[in-house]
Amino acid sequence: MKRNLCIGVLSFIAFFAFSLSTGHAQPVSREKKTVILKLMRLTHSTKLADEIKSRVIGALKDSFPDAPADYWKKLEKRIDVRELLNSFVPIYAENLSLDDLKKLVAFYQTPAGQHYLAAREKMVAASMERGKKWAMGWIVQVFKELKAKGYKPKGKKPAGKNNIDNSPNS
Repeated sequence: MKRNLCIGVLSFIAFFAFSLSTGHAQPVSREKKTVILKLMRLTHSTKLADEIKSRVIGALKDSFPDAPADYWKKLEKRIDVRELLNSFVPIYAENLSLDDLKKLVAFYQTPAGQHYLAAREKMVAASMERGKKWAMGWIVQVFKELKAKGYKPKGKKPAGKNNIDNSPNS
């Protein structure tokens, strides 16, 4: 059951990561980026990013149970959620003005707060897609690293004529 859940999570992430198109976002001013990052902190977006990271690392640990604990500790330090949060900045910038962002930071229950809530659903959906793409970037690398060191995903059968290897970059 746990293996199927892990495979399902990784497959879901892989599907969305490869189906994303890369848009060309407008540059965001330094002031607007600073206000957006402050808003993210206030609304606990960093906590959400940390949860995504923890869940993906947990799924990878389940896939590679014989990998040493030291590898996972180093991976935890290597994966920086600020990279994910910075990728959200254009999403916020496209959906909210600098004035709205300042009002949200100053007082969440203002009319600007209502505008934020109206735009929030779209931003959350786009952020989830970006998060899946971000995670796939390092999931594939982790699979390569662990396979190169001789570790096999949990429950892995030797490749044969009736066995299909569905792991990334096999």
